Amino acid sequence: AAMPTGPLSTWEVRMAMRDMCPDGNFLLDSVEFSQEEIMMAIRRPIEYWNGANPPVAEFTIDNFPFRYQWLEATIGELLIMAALWMRRNDLDYSAAGLQIMDTKKWPDYYKLGMERRQNWQRYTEEKKKSINANNAYGTLTGYRSNPYR
Repeated sequence: AAMPTGPLSTWEVRMAMRDMCPDGNFLLDSVEFSQEEIMMAIRRPIEYWNGANPPVAEFTIDNFPFRYQWLEATIGELLIMAALWMRRNDLDYSAAGLQIMDTKKWPDYYKLGMERRQNWQRYTEEKKKSINANNAYGTLTGYRSNPYR
């Protein structure tokens, strides 16, 4: 079977995060991430890639080839985004003897998101160095004789 190409789709991201429908998120009774949040999270890893050194192999969301790593980085961005929101809105309260702590998972979200982000940064650094080295090697092998004579 042919592997998918082109940009990640929001359904791929939702499937990877099990954020497909409100019925599946019985505590939220909604999906966790909006379409806009997912689209931003899809774009951010490509922006990081293009800004990272060495300045080689720039891509757009239409032609980025490393889909597995890209999806993992996208999930990381969403988890960090959710963690920041949960932390900003973290307020425990009690009502009728019931303790409510619905935003207490933010440290878990943040940790998982940062692990994915750091993996992405490491992957980007290693892959771009590899591409850069391959580009340099390709230019040196083109000489028919020793250019340093």
